Amino acid sequence: MIPLIDSHLDLAWNAVSFDRDLTATAEAINASERQYTDCQARGGAVVSFEEMRRGDLWLCYGTLLARNNAMKKYPESGALRIDLDHRQWWGAYCSAHAQLAWYRKMVSLGHIRMIKTRADLDAYWNDRQSHRTKALGMVLVMEGADPITDRDDLVEWYTAGLRQVNLVHYGTNRYAAGTGAEGGVTPEGRQLLQWCSELGMALDLTHLADQAFFEALDAFDGPVLASHQNARSVVPGGRQFTDEQLKLVIERQGVIGAAFDNWMLVEGWKLGVTPRESVTLESVANHIDHICQLAGTHTAMAIGTDLDGGFGTEQSPYGLESIADVQNLAEVLANRNYSTEAIEAIFHGNWLRWLRANLPGEPSQAAGNEEQTLMEVIRADSLPRTTEQPRKLVAVIGAGSIGERHARCFAKTGRASIVLCDINRDRMQEVASRVEIASTIDDFSRLADLPLDAAVIATPAPYHIPQAIELLQRRVPVLIEKPLSLTTDGIAELVELAEKQAVPTAVAYVLRGHAVYAAVKECVQRGEIGTPVELLLQSGQHFPFYRPAYRETYYAKRASGGGAIQDALTHFVNLAEWIVGPTTAIQADASRLMLDGVDVEDTVHVLARHGQVMSSLTLNQHQPANETSLSVIGTTGMVRGEVHSNSIHLVHRPDEPWQVTKFPELERDHLFVKQADSFLDQIELGTPAVCSLLEAVSTLKTQMAILQAADHTSWTSVTPGKPRGAAEMLLSEG
Repeated sequence: MIPLIDSHLDLAWNAVSFDRDLTATAEAINASERQYTDCQARGGAVVSFEEMRRGDLWLCYGTLLARNNAMKKYPESGALRIDLDHRQWWGAYCSAHAQLAWYRKMVSLGHIRMIKTRADLDAYWNDRQSHRTKALGMVLVMEGADPITDRDDLVEWYTAGLRQVNLVHYGTNRYAAGTGAEGGVTPEGRQLLQWCSELGMALDLTHLADQAFFEALDAFDGPVLASHQNARSVVPGGRQFTDEQLKLVIERQGVIGAAFDNWMLVEGWKLGVTPRESVTLESVANHIDHICQLAGTHTAMAIGTDLDGGFGTEQSPYGLESIADVQNLAEVLANRNYSTEAIEAIFHGNWLRWLRANLPGEPSQAAGNEEQTLMEVIRADSLPRTTEQPRKLVAVIGAGSIGERHARCFAKTGRASIVLCDINRDRMQEVASRVEIASTIDDFSRLADLPLDAAVIATPAPYHIPQAIELLQRRVPVLIEKPLSLTTDGIAELVELAEKQAVPTAVAYVLRGHAVYAAVKECVQRGEIGTPVELLLQSGQHFPFYRPAYRETYYAKRASGGGAIQDALTHFVNLAEWIVGPTTAIQADASRLMLDGVDVEDTVHVLARHGQVMSSLTLNQHQPANETSLSVIGTTGMVRGEVHSNSIHLVHRPDEPWQVTKFPELERDHLFVKQADSFLDQIELGTPAVCSLLEAVSTLKTQMAILQAADHTSWTSVTPGKPRGAAEMLLSEG
């Protein structure tokens, strides 16, 4: 089967308005609903998480759908649609928040993974390709902007993950005229378009009346699309776009998702009158054909089924009993001489390209204007919350230097109240005093008495797994300090428990949040250097200067997590695997060259394979200069990140200069505060873990292999001096 992206599904509206259990199969949903008569779609549902998994539907645009002052469905009685419409603006606002709450709950249960940035998208797509997740990827969108009443609302929705808006659904609202109405974009609509443009949000042109369509395109300079749209030349009617409108979407680099609603597929179709078998997937292909011919390419056409848009099998193409049956469209297109490449592009490639081009990357820096733009207002490093959020109760377990930093940085987010836990009462009280923490506990077991929202495990590595298991058994989300462990003991149980409980977990490989490393990864993922073939990393620092008490800490012995491999190199192994993929083979050498008072290595050299990519990692903890550089060489270029100069360097040809990008100097706690915010977002919003448990397990296995290889290094000796014979060069292994 071909992975599928569907650009329009009303999942939360179905779940909340119709009390529909989307965790069940379509058959089970329909069996439970046949007794109801409130909606024509009862007993004919085709969409659920199980059906999407069965049909290899990897990612969708999930809507928030609630209307205010919409076109009345029953004008003779003055009644609005009770599943959709609200007489007051706050009704639409609150209804959309109920739908958002459902999405968040599905995230916490492991059914959905929210996609808010390009990095989220790429991480999710990689995880699906490597079978590390079966969750549905979802971009949050809004169908009809009624739940947005002012600038603060838009900031709030954007913060929650909203990345795309269309102004109106059916009828006319405060922003524009939509399907079934006549008119243009209102002054309030133009203001909303300006705010959306400042945020980099996309405008969905679907459902706009003709006049409003052209006015919106003129007023909006951001990315556009038509999420579920067909061709008026094939089926007349205002709900479809004219060829002129379709061409304008294509000229603006937009993509058009073919809708699967029967009345949009065949001219004159009427529910209960037109035989169902008269509309098939061939009818969908007719619209795809027309738009591809109009564009002169397949690259503007995609899928936006709307198969749960208030209808079911009674209004879907014949033979489509489940959204999984959309896969049959591939054969229909192949029979029309579409190439495999074109079919894959229509199924997912075109939306994937469009999302990568238009989802936000790293937040922009404030421009210093007197009047802040919305993007400046919601910069990740200084995000104001338009509604007061209750603080999370977070236990930081371990009051060593790393535990103190976690406690300080979670407190700095303004989103957490800290309780500090350590068996060393004196040390714990010293840290609590410095960080101004009122709550302390000297017994890990007593944490069970607290209503914890999250926990950070910053104890010595041998304690990580048992403590994480105990917390997950109580359904407490955990952020585990690196390395995950020193052995694989308990790892399988931990992974199984995390999946079973569907509780957010993450591992604190904090360097992933560094702008330099993220930029290197983005260059590689965008294909700016072609296919990567080699990764080179060199790092060093003067350990006695940065950690003068290293002899008295866990670092002194491997058994407690010490040594260059377990303490520092593990970060760089994790980065290499994040950028070029899991490690598949290892050679290593390590030794204590300079540090006294310990029996662990302070220098390590690693040669590795990541499939076809070679890598070399070197680290020492005694050189005077604190420097790290990471280079990736590809088939068409090379990118180097220099952390000590906060810059990346890109070059494609031997005869051209380096392209250099500088990043601002980081404040001391920047990465740890960013990591704390990311973990809290993972809990509250369902965003992906900065480093997932499975990714950390991969790093642990590599870390253990490096230790083993370093302890059993085999050398080939070279005899110095003048050879005694022409044949003598090398000779003994030891």
